[in-house]
Order: sequence, then structure tokens, then C-alpha cells
Amino acid sequence: MKKLPVYEMMISDDMDSDLMVDFIALVDRPAIKKDFVKFNDQFVEPAKGESKDAFIPRCISYVVSEGKDAGQAAAICYSIWDQHFSEPKSETFKIQDEDKRIISGPLMVANQKIFRTDPELGDYEVFFSPETIKKIAIKMAKKGFHNNVNLMHNADMKVPGVTLFEIFQSDKARGIRPMKGFEDLADGSLFGSMYVENDVAWQMVKDGMIKGFSVEGNFGMKKKDEYNEQFEKIVEILNSTIF
Repeated sequence: MKKLPVYEMMISDDMDSDLMVDFIALVDRPAIKKDFVKFNDQFVEPAKGESKDAFIPRCISYVVSEGKDAGQAAAICYSIWDQHFSEPKSETFKIQDEDKRIISGPLMVANQKIFRTDPELGDYEVFFSPETIKKIAIKMAKKGFHNNVNLMHNADMKVPGVTLFEIFQSDKARGIRPMKGFEDLADGSLFGSMYVENDVAWQMVKDGMIKGFSVEGNFGMKKKDEYNEQFEKIVEILNSTIF
């Protein structure tokens, strides 16, 4: 199986640079990026109850029919399967207080690989490191973007009356634990709570039409060196070992 290239997403500390997160979208499928719309919905994720042995051949057949070779198709389909089952099922926001209209959950998951595709780079995976997530959170605060909310990453569907009033990054070294209900997410993930005054948006939350948060912005990318990635995994294992 051909391995997909992996890129680390980056932003700039320069306040005048447009490399930053400037909006948070309320979405129906958190953690699945817009690029997946090039596939039919049935290939975005495995069908309910579908086994890996059933999904992979079905997916490969479809992707090959879209013009990919067998190796590329296999890499894409295994990436979709792994992403679907490696992501905690709790990775959506929760209604923390219905009377006060508060929703809470993860904004970004550290080191989570996400499948992407575009005409220039082809098929690849991206991730955000804890260090980049920290930079994103700081720059969002300095820019005052906490009221920048839209629906489904649609620039024409900005949602007034929704405010990100709480945001923090989990950090074991500093004693900052993940949000309750999301303890299985990687250290360095970003969490937040929104106050939803907008009646239409609140009804969509209650009806299950929107289920999570998804950040958007402009990013640079740095190709991840496979050797460095393996070295970091070894260091992570050693650091987690109790002597």
C-alpha cells in the first residue's frame, strides 16, 4: 500500500500575516474536512455496521473509477477507515447547560491526521501539533476573533449571537486536564465553550443538525520527515514510561 505524504500545518506569529485561524464553523461532521465532498457521502465514512473487509474493496473500486491508481486508492481508503475509527466517538460538542445555552467540546485535536486532496499536491494527510495549536489560540485571542462563527464553513452564513467565551489547551505538564467527556483526546488539544443566543442556531444544535466545531483559516505546510516522526514516537513512549 502506498503511504500518503504527511504535512504539518503551520501559522505565523506575525500579526500582519494572514496565516491564522479566523473563523470557527458549526458543522454537522466535525473533523471531516471540506475536501471529502469530492467523494459520494457513502465513501466519506464506512456505513453503519460495515466491516473493514467490506469497506476497503468497495472504497478502492470507487476511487479507482475516479481516476486513481490502485496504490493511491488503497492509501486513501485506509486513511479514511483509520480516521473514522481512530477518532473518539465523543468528538463533538455537548450541550453543557440547556437553560444557559452553552455548548462545549474540542476545537482542535492535537496530532490527528486528516485526509486532504487538491489538484496540485494530490492526496495527503495533515495534522496540527500542540505547539501550532497554542499559537493559533493566542493569535485568535489577540485578533479578537471569538465572535467569528459561521455554518458549514460557508462565508455567506455568518452566525451572529454565538460567542466563544471559553477556550483552553490541555497540558499535562501544567496540570490542565482535557474537558470532561473528552479525556481520551491527545494532550495539547484545544477545547472551548460557546454561548448561543441565536435562536435558529440553538434549534439546530437541539435538533442535531450541527454536531461540532471546525476551525478554518489560512495555513502554511511543512512536509513531515518520516524519520523524525518515528523518533518522536519513540520519545513519546519513553516519556510515558513509569520507572
